[in-house]
Amino acid sequence: LPLADGIMVDLGPSQFQVLSPERGFSFLSEEPLDMRLTKDLGVTAADLINALNEGELASLLQLGDEPFARPLARAIVKVRQSGRITSTKQLSDLILRVKGSRQGKVHPATKTFMALRMAVNLEREVIQELLPQLPSLLNPEGIVGVISFHSGEDKLVKDFMKDSVENNLLSAINKKPLTPSQEELKISTRTRSAKLRLARKII
Repeated sequence: LPLADGIMVDLGPSQFQVLSPERGFSFLSEEPLDMRLTKDLGVTAADLINALNEGELASLLQLGDEPFARPLARAIVKVRQSGRITSTKQLSDLILRVKGSRQGKVHPATKTFMALRMAVNLEREVIQELLPQLPSLLNPEGIVGVISFHSGEDKLVKDFMKDSVENNLLSAINKKPLTPSQEELKISTRTRSAKLRLARKII
C-alpha cells in the first residue's frame, strides 16, 4: 500500500453493530448477552460473566472505569448461584439493583457493558498492536488522528503519542485532546466522551 498523507483512527464500535439486537449490546432490551463484533471470536460476554471469579470480574469491570466494580462483581457471583446470567436485561437489572436508578444522562449499566465489550473483542490488545504501526504508514509531514471514547483508550493513545514524540517519530499538534462542541453534541450525544489527539510525522 502507498504511504498516506493522513490517517484517522476511530476507536469506537460501529453503530450498525451496536444497534443489532442479536449482538447483545443494549441494556434497554432483552437480548442475548453476546457482545461479539464478529462471530469469529469464540468467547461471549455471557461466558465471561458466568465463568470469571469475583476478583477477575472486578478487574474486568475496571477496564470500563466502573467505580462499582467490586460490589457488582460480588453481586454477579451471588446471582450466578441461582442460574446463569444469559441476557442483557438480566445483567442490566442486576446493575440497577446495585447502583440504584438512573441519574443524569448516562445509564448505570453503560460502563459495565463497555468493559465487557472491550474484553470480549480484545479491544485493548488490538489498539496496542495498531498504534505503533501508524508512523510507518505516513508520508513525511503526514498527520495521524486518533479518536478515543474513554479514559483507558485515551491513556493508550496519549502514551503512544508521548513515546512517538520522544523517539522523534511524531510531533504533537494538540497538547490537550479536542472534544465535541455543543453543536456536535446536539447532533449525537454518543460523541460526548470522544477525545481526538493529533500528531504530524517528522521528516
